[in-house]
Amino acid sequence: MKQKQAQKRDEKQEAKEGKAGFLKGAQESLLKQYQLSALFIRKCSKPSKKEYVQLLKAHAAGVLFLGFLGYIITFVHIPINNILVGGKKQ
Repeated sequence: MKQKQAQKRDEKQEAKEGKAGFLKGAQESLLKQYQLSALFIRKCSKPSKKEYVQLLKAHAAGVLFLGFLGYIITFVHIPINNILVGGKKQ
């Protein structure tokens, strides 16, 4: 009887330690992530005017390229669609 009670007590203690270990691990993980994020923010710097203009040009070129590509796809798709489906005859 005493052996079973001691065993149950040990199991409860192990369960408590497991939960505490998990919480401690989670806390350490969050602290590490916070420290790494703070280090990253400290190392970041504002782009210079030259870098900003370069990024702006690259983004503008990308937007223009995608717009042109969409126009070409639409321009090619309409005649092909009319050929396959058959246009309306008047």
